[in-house]
Amino acid sequence: MLPVISELGHLGFLVDLGVVLGAGVIASLAMAVLRLPAVTGLLLAGAICGPFGLALVEDKATIDTLAEVGVVLLLFTIGLEFPLSRFLRIGKTLALGGSLQVGLTSAAVAGACLLLGLEFKYAVPIAFAVALSSTAIVLRGLSDRGEVDAPHGRFIVGTLLFQDLCVIPMMLTLPVLAGSGTLADIATSAAVALGTATIAVVVTYVVSRLLMPWFLRSVDKTRSRESFVLAILSICTAIALATGYAGLSLALGAFLAGIVIADSPFANRALTEVMSLRDVLTGLFFISLGMMFDWRTVVEGPLLVAGVFIAIFIGKAILATLAALVMRFPPRAAIIAGFGLAQFGEFGFVLLNTAAGQEPSLFDAAGEGRWLWAAALITMFVTPLVLRFSPHLATGARLLRPLERLLGARGIDEQPKSDAQLSGHVVVAGYGVSGRTVVNAL
Repeated sequence: MLPVISELGHLGFLVDLGVVLGAGVIASLAMAVLRLPAVTGLLLAGAICGPFGLALVEDKATIDTLAEVGVVLLLFTIGLEFPLSRFLRIGKTLALGGSLQVGLTSAAVAGACLLLGLEFKYAVPIAFAVALSSTAIVLRGLSDRGEVDAPHGRFIVGTLLFQDLCVIPMMLTLPVLAGSGTLADIATSAAVALGTATIAVVVTYVVSRLLMPWFLRSVDKTRSRESFVLAILSICTAIALATGYAGLSLALGAFLAGIVIADSPFANRALTEVMSLRDVLTGLFFISLGMMFDWRTVVEGPLLVAGVFIAIFIGKAILATLAALVMRFPPRAAIIAGFGLAQFGEFGFVLLNTAAGQEPSLFDAAGEGRWLWAAALITMFVTPLVLRFSPHLATGARLLRPLERLLGARGIDEQPKSDAQLSGHVVVAGYGVSGRTVVNAL
């Protein structure tokens, strides 16, 4: 009897998985007909299949686990396209831009909450959560459009990674706000957590750089595709877990794993092998994210939800654009980057859930907080559409030319002009898979 019961349990999960995948296919086809991003359809499919929709899925926990693996693989493949040399060249500039974006947004949201009558200890968690953007949705959109290495793409990638790092001190402040910790406790905890995280990242990178080439060459000599795929997934998992135990996110560790392999001769092959698996699992992530949406909240207060949505999306877009302009990005790139960072993020929900679990609670997700919850999910729903049409939304960038001249805006990689003459060189137009192969051969 027990084996039969166990088998039925597994069959139940397979039924749920089949429903989710089927809904995803139908939604993607519908979006293709409408010429809209597939991610929007996946989010809507999740909202329909989820507990607040038709409740077609019972085993949501397992779906969420697979979805988290999808996010890890997404960040891993993004890292494969972002070698360390390129990241270090812009890292300092983007860290400053990320500080501006997070700082301006947190201050603005906290100030607005205080004006609305919230106490400081309730305003801060909301401010922190709103300051975070969706790494998975935005990076998927940039990757699909081939804009990860564009000027606005580099600002967005750097800012998103900076936000992930900010989650650690943000989470550590919550017990202090709830009165269950002191400032000395948070200072000590923050120092230990950040120190451990820094050591973990440095050790992981150094060890990987020393062992990775030898390990991948050894696997490659077997001429077994299965062995190579398993080796790549093992590297991604190991580094992600190492950073996870150090207090950082698994996704950030996966990004670091991708960067490590990106400088090796096996980067293009690794990207090709894991791409299909990544697309399937990230699709599950977007569907699971849509399952969080509660239609009843929108029906009960459509104007309130719309107001919160506009405040979050437009407010964050303006502040992120200002941060990019201060970093001397061209207005067009700054505006596109602003729209790319305008949505709520996955870690924002994690932070609010943690705040709600404090004693006493710092966030009422089932009460007044449900308006913020619904509006936040809508910002994530519209982001794929906004990313697609953001170049058209940035057509008014010329109106910012006075501010551009005042700040001395320029391209992120722009170098001072030189009178040196080039000769005997080769110009490679495009640096995708084919471009990298040509460059390696040269």
